[in-house]
Amino acid sequence: MTPRRSGRATVRWLAWVLAVVVFVGACTDGGTADPPVVPPPPVPTDEPVVPVEGGVLRVASGPLPLDWSPAAQVWDSSAAQVARGLYDRLVVYDANGSAVGQLVEALEPNDDFTTWTIRLRRGVLFHDGTPLDASAVAANLEAQRASVVGADLLAPVVSVSTPSSLTVEVAMSGPWSTFAETLATQVGYVASPATLVGGGALPVGTGPFRMPRADEATVATDAAQGGIVLVANDFYWQAGLPRLDAVAFPVLVDPMERVAAVIAGEADLVAADRPDQLVRLDRAARRDTVTVVEDRNAESPKVAIALNTAQAPFDRISARRAVGLATDRDEMVDDVLDGEGTLARSLISDPSPWFSDLPLPVPDGPRSRGEAATYAEEAGEPLAVELLVPPDPLLGDTARLWRRQLAEVDISVTLVPVTDAELADRLARGQYQAAITIGFVAAHPDLYEPEFRGLPGEQPLVNPNLTRYVNPVVTESFDEARATADVAAQVEAYRIVQEQLFNDVPWLFLVQLRQGVAFVPGVRDVTSWELPGGGRGLGQDGVTVALAQIWLDPTATTDTAERAGDAGRTDDPVDGAPTTPTTATSLTGGPG
Repeated sequence: MTPRRSGRATVRWLAWVLAVVVFVGACTDGGTADPPVVPPPPVPTDEPVVPVEGGVLRVASGPLPLDWSPAAQVWDSSAAQVARGLYDRLVVYDANGSAVGQLVEALEPNDDFTTWTIRLRRGVLFHDGTPLDASAVAANLEAQRASVVGADLLAPVVSVSTPSSLTVEVAMSGPWSTFAETLATQVGYVASPATLVGGGALPVGTGPFRMPRADEATVATDAAQGGIVLVANDFYWQAGLPRLDAVAFPVLVDPMERVAAVIAGEADLVAADRPDQLVRLDRAARRDTVTVVEDRNAESPKVAIALNTAQAPFDRISARRAVGLATDRDEMVDDVLDGEGTLARSLISDPSPWFSDLPLPVPDGPRSRGEAATYAEEAGEPLAVELLVPPDPLLGDTARLWRRQLAEVDISVTLVPVTDAELADRLARGQYQAAITIGFVAAHPDLYEPEFRGLPGEQPLVNPNLTRYVNPVVTESFDEARATADVAAQVEAYRIVQEQLFNDVPWLFLVQLRQGVAFVPGVRDVTSWELPGGGRGLGQDGVTVALAQIWLDPTATTDTAERAGDAGRTDDPVDGAPTTPTTATSLTGGPG
């Protein structure tokens, strides 16, 4: 295969990297806030727009991991964005949200969905020049089966074999018609077998960008100022891609600093999923300083409270119903989110084709008091709750409002501050009464199956079923969805799941957050991604975007003085407000 770039192009890249200014940038369906600004349609012209090759895209990022093995740890949105440059996935989503092959040319089940055959594309090379083959994919799947990332999702897999150099067979313990959905998550990213060893080794994938070699590392480190730079993979298997010379990921810990860097033109692209970030970006968009895009049909992150059904007080349905009936979600949207979100009714977002039209959860003080009285009679003591709260300002504000709402019906709530690591550990071990989290972002309901897996009385100590809620009807519904490829039958099965959760209240789904991606003028084709086999890819996957197709328009101009003014404006109520850095922890729905 012939390299796409000449030696002159490499020199041009070095010049760009030396000039990179390193700042960082940090995700959904809005309530009463102004709508996001979307790019205007192109002006008709006789001349087709020809993408320009070259340049460095600066993606504002949060802290990044040292070990880039896809099986090492669950990626937050910053790490996932870098991974979309380094790696390709076996399966991705098209513009309609359907799972289609990326590294996979064909994915074929047997008649009862208990064996899947993965046929790989020919001619795909890792960054080190070695070919992608069945043994490499099998090594990735086996590593995921043993990892904190993929073990629960891949629990139905009983064996992985390689009948030929480009064929992998995966055998299941039972029918699994939705297996492809798992391969579109972090589980489906493919690294070289050497990268899977981990320990901070240089990551090698098949993606459009690669880590610099040792002789390039000094330049990349200087340019990134604490972040990283990926350089173009000249042997990328998709012809004509990537268009950029490099992508820099400068790191800023504070999410609002990342937003400010993009507004000031010191970074080119940022992801956002907090109300204060989106308010500021929307205002900048109205001044044409940035463009904000969001997928209103995407699965929205949800603020939710886990209720431990294996422990008092929430082992009794009366306690769970009492706190649910005292919860005012509309007040949370108004007071905590400033209207930048909507109330949540389910683990699935309202626009999803899988969503079941559940009743609106309306607070009812008298009924809440009645359920609390029932609990007190059953348990011999009044209802009181301990709520674990991680160091996220949004979750802290929501927890304090919830405590006030429950106090109005004489239910006592004690807030217990915990670190992200403590929260994850206590949830997994079931050592809590209630805990507030952000999660449930899976693109397909099947990815939630581990969250409700198990048998009554046989729950292991460390468990993906965080609430220890086991309902045979829910278990059977997930199994029925996995036993068929009939979408209508799957919709019905997931309707039953959602209705059971609504009635039994192992989780309180509170609010859905907006999430968006913002970028400066001159960044083109951010969400216009062409799939290997033709057709359009999903433009925005969570708050990550494909990087291979993005290009920089040299004709775009910006007013530096105006940008500096926007970045430092004081008419924003959130400007200058301190924020607490947080580490995103995937608690529900598996890796995205």
